[in-house]
Amino acid sequence: MPDLKIKFRIDKHSHYKYFARICNKHKLKYYKYKASIFWEGPAIILENNRANIKLRYKFKIPINQDIINQDIIAIYPKKNENVNSLKYDYIYEMESVIVETVIWEYNNHRFLLNEDTDNVYDFDTKTFLGRRTILDDNKYNIDCDADEY
Repeated sequence: MPDLKIKFRIDKHSHYKYFARICNKHKLKYYKYKASIFWEGPAIILENNRANIKLRYKFKIPINQDIINQDIIAIYPKKNENVNSLKYDYIYEMESVIVETVIWEYNNHRFLLNEDTDNVYDFDTKTFLGRRTILDDNKYNIDCDADEY
């Protein structure tokens, strides 16, 4: 009796359907995931470890990876398609985090500062830049190598 192997042909027109078939083959849950205002579709949400990062090589299509936090990653097709081309049993929603900040001026630039943690954020993009450190009386610096907390 011949050895039968199932191969999934890559559908040039639907990377989302191909991604879902590979997930189902490997018994991986795929979620409806919104990576940005420009991309929404299927993704696997996994612990951030070496074995899970290697899962991206099971897919023979271009794949993106987001680090959601230090413990969780999302792996999803790079190509943007119609989000409704698949049926989703699971939806992954990001937690919104509210950080209270004040406007802080440093070297003639405006930043946002969390006074509880001394975290410094870009005024326009709200991106974490570093941590405010005190040099001496009323003189500060921004430690750009610091982690956000």
